[in-house]
Amino acid sequence: MPPGFTALVVVLILATAGLGALSVVLWLRLRQVQARLDPAERGAAIEITIDNPIELAREHTRWGGQLGRVAPRLVSRRVHDQVAAEVRGKLVERGVAAEVRVRRA
Repeated sequence: MPPGFTALVVVLILATAGLGALSVVLWLRLRQVQARLDPAERGAAIEITIDNPIELAREHTRWGGQLGRVAPRLVSRRVHDQVAAEVRGKLVERGVAAEVRVRRA
């Protein structure tokens, strides 16, 4: 046997074992994600864009108008969170299994 052959074999075995363990972890994670998705609905989504968050805050709250001038991002964030909560609540009332999230830019 050439010198270092045993070390090379050990390194190859460890590398193979490491990659095998990594592939098992990735496969298990993929299965978890797939289990959460209905095969018939993968990729289907509804997106809602709120174009006037400051106006909504001004019309529906006492503080919306004043705070909207000083901290528009804060007001916009709060309006998006409130709308998401209301949509989520209505979907639950109707028995719809859905995930409602606010995506921040």
